[in-house]
Amino acid sequence: MESRPAHGYLDLLVAFGLLALAAAATALSLDGIVRFALLIPTTIFLPGYAVVSLAYPTGGEPPEESTIGPSGTGLEKAFARGNHAIGGIERAALAVLWSLVVVPAVALAVHFSPFPIAARPIQVAVFVTTFVLLVGAVLSRARQSADERYAPGVPSLSNFPGRSSGFGKSSPTLGSTATSRSWPTLLFAVSLLVLASSVGYALVATPTDEAFTELYVQSGDVTDETTSLYPSSLVRGQTQPFEFGVTNREGSSVEYGYVVALQRVDSPTGDTANATNATRGANASAGTNSSTGANASAEVLAQTEIDRGSFELADGETRNVTARVTPQTTGDDLRVVVLVYRGDVPEDPSLDSAYRALRLPVEVTAASRGAN
Repeated sequence: MESRPAHGYLDLLVAFGLLALAAAATALSLDGIVRFALLIPTTIFLPGYAVVSLAYPTGGEPPEESTIGPSGTGLEKAFARGNHAIGGIERAALAVLWSLVVVPAVALAVHFSPFPIAARPIQVAVFVTTFVLLVGAVLSRARQSADERYAPGVPSLSNFPGRSSGFGKSSPTLGSTATSRSWPTLLFAVSLLVLASSVGYALVATPTDEAFTELYVQSGDVTDETTSLYPSSLVRGQTQPFEFGVTNREGSSVEYGYVVALQRVDSPTGDTANATNATRGANASAGTNSSTGANASAEVLAQTEIDRGSFELADGETRNVTARVTPQTTGDDLRVVVLVYRGDVPEDPSLDSAYRALRLPVEVTAASRGAN
């Protein structure tokens, strides 16, 4: 058996270095081609290579045909555990294959952990898992003698498909014949690499979430007897608070202006269904302007401004606003509208000009229903 160098840890040291660079890229939130180049090996190759290095710490030698014999004589001895031989191409193919197993398994573990199922927690979990596996590979390889320990070598042209070794003859060892094994193994490794790259890109690519602003009604406690997520029945002359929230998801600080108004419209039925959909969740109006749709063109017969103001929100910050509505008219064709603008409020605010909007149909009576 060919003597193996005592310093057969070069491949694992390179793996630790690539892992450290990937962790630094994540910590510094690098973007673009630099992020892709540093993180993609950690996703499609390093986890599997750590597994392969842990499972196969020895270099071994391929079994020879003369050992096996034409009838399979000596097959059990040739393929005994101590004689397993995995070359560079085989290790690369198995590394990609095992990465396709390890990375989804880590993502599944994150899913059942207290951490959110997002790119950053999965990346950190993959880093930690790969580090632990690499440490195990180092310890496993250290247990082997220097001449048995696997040591990566520099491939020569004679090992590539179509090349012969020696004096124009193929190597007599099983598995090193160019035509019989090298091409299929190489194609298999390339196919796995392409497949893993498509999976890994989704993990390492910088999230490109669309910037938006959330506008929603503060519904308070909701029970089985709740019929509306906001005060939909008002009494003329009595003040009723309407609470709404604004959350900045634009990626930068934004100056907002808002207007709250009471409108009388000519199509209250359609607006009622629209308002129910608009208030079903905290993100109901996120990313889309709720003033658009079939009822956005409803004619406004009269409008009374109730409140207006402005505030600035940093990215991710939320502001809760309470507007006190005191209706001075009655009817079931009324609605409270909340109009939010980026920047200053125009002189004539409307649903068409608002950046985000809520329409909340209400019914105003002359006296409370309990009194009647």
